[in-house]
Amino acid sequence: MDLVELLQVRQKTLTALATQLSAGAREPFCWHSCTMNYGSSKIKIRILPDLDENDMLKVRVEYQLAIKAGQLGKEDCMIPRLGCAHRAVDLWLASVCNTYDDFGWTPSHVSTCSLCNSTLTCLRKGPLRVGEGSGQAVYDFYVERCLGIGSLSVPDDQWACQRSHPVGDRRAVGDCDEHCPWSPHKYHFRS
Repeated sequence: MDLVELLQVRQKTLTALATQLSAGAREPFCWHSCTMNYGSSKIKIRILPDLDENDMLKVRVEYQLAIKAGQLGKEDCMIPRLGCAHRAVDLWLASVCNTYDDFGWTPSHVSTCSLCNSTLTCLRKGPLRVGEGSGQAVYDFYVERCLGIGSLSVPDDQWACQRSHPVGDRRAVGDCDEHCPWSPHKYHFRS
């Protein structure tokens, strides 16, 4: 059973249960969760796929990032994880939070990738908290994206724009920009 079939069965089952039990809002389906460490930084991830009313496969990825206070977006503390196929998650978060301003409550901060329409939402202008003993700033935020129609057996345009290097868009090692922000010499990925 693939992910879309699993989500369809889950929707039908939860709808039937809600009708019988008069249940309220349902808990999102967590397809995967993990914690990864990058030096002194730690990132917790929860992947929550869902089918909307138009059978579009939507994926929400919830993050909790713990990083040295004041280091978000700095080159020495970059995290080689993508928020979408085109934006590094920590640099994208730094651009949304404007962490170099005064911290405080503000309306929801949302940024949309111009290439794939994924959105990053952070409910606070700065970190959720800064640990006194650890000196770690903790950020809670999420990224939402649409991967296209769930019932199609072949990828559609919505799915294709989620690729980091769509057909025809070639990048050389020396020609990276904000959509490919880390130095290939700094991080060594193993296959």
